[in-house]
Amino acid sequence: MSKNQLQQLPSVSEVLLEVSLDNKHHNNYITKIINSVIFRYRVEAKAGKLKLKRRQIVDVIKNEISQLDEPSMKNIINGTG
Repeated sequence: MSKNQLQQLPSVSEVLLEVSLDNKHHNNYITKIINSVIFRYRVEAKAGKLKLKRRQIVDVIKNEISQLDEPSMKNIINGTG
């Protein structure tokens, strides 16, 4: 485990402050997403395999949150007859 790599992980409150300014979702929901992403990177850091810096991790979290705003339903054409 690399202590240096664990220090690259942002705190939940730090990320929450940054993303709460421009999101439409409840803070508890956003906090769960932040925790799950940080947990994934914590596992990598403990294994010594973390390749991202703090800023990049925050950007990944912001990207996951922004994907919540995208519609999941897609328009299709039923061509079965």
